[in-house]
Amino acid sequence: MAFSCYALIFFAPISTALIESFAGLGIAAYFVKHIALCYFQFVKIKRHRESVSWPRRISIFVHSFKPVSTPQNIPTLLFILVSIILIFRSQFFSISFEAFFFKLIQHIMLFFIMVESINSRDRLKRFVLTFFVSIAVIAINGLFQLFSSHDFIRGFSLVDGRIVSSFKHPNDFGSYLVIVVLFLFNYLAFLSASVAQPKRMKDSIINFFAKPFNLWILFLFVLSFICLGLTYSRGAWLGCILGFIFTCLYRKKKIFAPLLFIILFMVVFSPLMAKIRKVSFITDNVVIVIPADRPNVEAPTGVMEHLKLFGGMGRNSYWQDTYKIIKDFPVWGTGLNTYMRILQRYNIKWSAYPHNCYLQMMAETGIVGLFAFLWMVISLFRTSFRSVLRLDDPFPISLIIGSMSGLFAFLVHSTFDTNLYSVQLVTLFWLFMGFSMAVQRIYLGADELDNISGKRSWLSSLQSFALTLKRLFKIVLLNLFILLILFAVGEICFRIFRGPPPHLTQLVQREKKTLFEPNQNLGSASDILGEFDYKAHINHFGYRGKDFNFSKEKGRLRIFAVGDSFTFGVGSNDDQTIPFLIEQNLKEKGVQSEVINAGIGHASPITHYVNLRDMHLQYDPDMVLLLFDLTDLWDDWHTERNAIYDANGEIIEFNPLYVDGKKSRWLACVNYSAFCKYVNDKIVRSFRKLQLLGFREYLKVKQEGKRAKAVIINSRDIESEEVIMEYDGLLMLRGLEKKALIDKQWERTKKYLLKINNLLKERNIPMVLIMYPHGIYVGKDQWAKGRETWGFEADKLYTDYYPFEFVESFAKENGIPFINTLGAFPLNSSEKFFFNWDGHMTPAGNKIVAKGVVDSPALEEVVKPFMPPPEAPIVSYPLEDSNVR
Repeated sequence: MAFSCYALIFFAPISTALIESFAGLGIAAYFVKHIALCYFQFVKIKRHRESVSWPRRISIFVHSFKPVSTPQNIPTLLFILVSIILIFRSQFFSISFEAFFFKLIQHIMLFFIMVESINSRDRLKRFVLTFFVSIAVIAINGLFQLFSSHDFIRGFSLVDGRIVSSFKHPNDFGSYLVIVVLFLFNYLAFLSASVAQPKRMKDSIINFFAKPFNLWILFLFVLSFICLGLTYSRGAWLGCILGFIFTCLYRKKKIFAPLLFIILFMVVFSPLMAKIRKVSFITDNVVIVIPADRPNVEAPTGVMEHLKLFGGMGRNSYWQDTYKIIKDFPVWGTGLNTYMRILQRYNIKWSAYPHNCYLQMMAETGIVGLFAFLWMVISLFRTSFRSVLRLDDPFPISLIIGSMSGLFAFLVHSTFDTNLYSVQLVTLFWLFMGFSMAVQRIYLGADELDNISGKRSWLSSLQSFALTLKRLFKIVLLNLFILLILFAVGEICFRIFRGPPPHLTQLVQREKKTLFEPNQNLGSASDILGEFDYKAHINHFGYRGKDFNFSKEKGRLRIFAVGDSFTFGVGSNDDQTIPFLIEQNLKEKGVQSEVINAGIGHASPITHYVNLRDMHLQYDPDMVLLLFDLTDLWDDWHTERNAIYDANGEIIEFNPLYVDGKKSRWLACVNYSAFCKYVNDKIVRSFRKLQLLGFREYLKVKQEGKRAKAVIINSRDIESEEVIMEYDGLLMLRGLEKKALIDKQWERTKKYLLKINNLLKERNIPMVLIMYPHGIYVGKDQWAKGRETWGFEADKLYTDYYPFEFVESFAKENGIPFINTLGAFPLNSSEKFFFNWDGHMTPAGNKIVAKGVVDSPALEEVVKPFMPPPEAPIVSYPLEDSNVR
């Protein structure tokens, strides 16, 4: 087993195949040894002719394979038990099963093999010397690669000017070197302390350099230090810097040397990194490009300004993708080694590891698995720290501090890379965990180590654990009770003092079979005092307006006007809405019709399709007028996320508590709790905006009295399509400025418009597609105040008609009659066609739209079969004169 440990520490940075071979050899030797121990135990019992019961036989067998006793046994056992549970909760059982037995157990066994086999000072020295020889080979190989462009071990080439030695990537080489550099630094501290301290510093230095071995170690340290710099791995650099600071916690009297090395390192290698990688330690690009269309933008100068530009070479976006998985599987994760498979279920462009071991571990093992791993690591650090305080010999102290500081730096770098998922690096991690524990057992003994760590018997440990759990349970229960009381008080207060809900929240469809609750009168007013106050009658079928019979009257044209809150008529009474006025105008032309107002807030083609299919068509309409709103693109995106589908992929219903087919507990709380809704609206959303804008920009926006939403919408620095769609409900009004995104999102809306058209065609029901403008297209004083909250300019008439043009083009391509009422509005009229704040059309605006629809040739063509026949002209003939022959 000891030979396998020597081979592993030598070949770990060289070959994964050799790692697997020697790890397998060590594990095989471990089992052979313990099988032999078990066999000799039974032979001994047989010689004494003792009768052994089956429980005793099982006990002897288990005891023979029991790993060597260390303070790490209980934390490691817990980690193993949690991992076993994770196998059965895994999304992919076979993958997790294989990962547990052929990866995790193998690594844990390396730890115990190290502790058991490196059990004497001679073996310890052999292991350290083997490690030093391996360092020399790998470091020289790295410098050779720098000058020859390829290394002499594996033939690997430089990666963008960065050395990799025998590793596949510079970051992997950097992870190896942080352990090496910190281990060698602490070993040098031991060598310098072992030199007799004469009165003069000059004599002390001479004594140190007089020994060839000391010179060799110093040479290895300098060589490794240079190689670490030439990897240009920022995560490794940060880990090394924090590792030196960690070392100072143990060696408080020797702070000067680590600080000197840190300063020297950064002064020498930072300019080289800027030249080779074109990045700095805190930014992803040393060249700050000022866009030509934004000449007044100042280049960042301070550290905080530069940190805003740091994205970790894309790691921020990778981590956000991982958060999505963690959000769905927070407690138990997806299962060991399942990250790449589970990633396929998400629409994520980056198809590799997230480059953060702890996030990946939490995604795979949940908070339970991450906690078990961290407890195991923290337990090792705590025991090692206590051991150092008990030791007087500088040699084991230097080995323990070197191992711990190296592991600490390694774990820091794991925050930015895949160290714990690399065969070479994770092998080093477990070997050095075992090495540190082996040193402590050799120089302190097992009993002393148990006393230092506070290790008790299994029974007392379990009893203590049970008592701890009992106390914890009581504390948690008490805290939950207090939180429940506070929540109840807060909920009551918020329900009492929250005031009336916003008027638009009353116009959302809540039932599947009706738009509104039938037979009621709604009274609603604008959030802005005095802007409007109107009444709406809901008939016995749940539509706004007068009652009608289920069976349509013979000779009367039944038209369904389908749309959103503009169609419903926010701010207008029943006889001032667009559907009512269309009916009146048709009657004036002699067309006997009834136009049913099927408008409801936030409806869009996706909900129009489901409502037509499940609700409207039962009333046997002769025609459907679909009033398309410029917010429909956003409403389709938002509503589709709440859709629930059947086995055939057809939408069953829309549930606001579901997002992408999964129920959100938080949305449920927001929906049913006034307190949670306030927290969501005022705190959660504010933090989200602060995260997107940055703290400084957010404060600036608030000081200037602007809306954070408007700044986010118009920001050129935010390129995330999901963010833009989340905040910009008026995306279509941006026109050519956001053409690419509009075209992409239009594909969804187009799909549902075609579904509606096909559904109606099957029943020979004609559909007319109608568009109307928003205030910015009609006049600079229309929707004068509300437009600013959405990031539109005040006192400006917008003339980008791209949204109208491509919708009309779609209608022509698919043979759908199209009406654009924009041309019916007089431009820059002093009459108010749109409310100043709310943005909906006034009754005057509704009249313009209704008249534009009825006077349109497209509608006349559809209505022609229902028009009254023209009266026959009266023709007079001259009377025949009977006297004339």
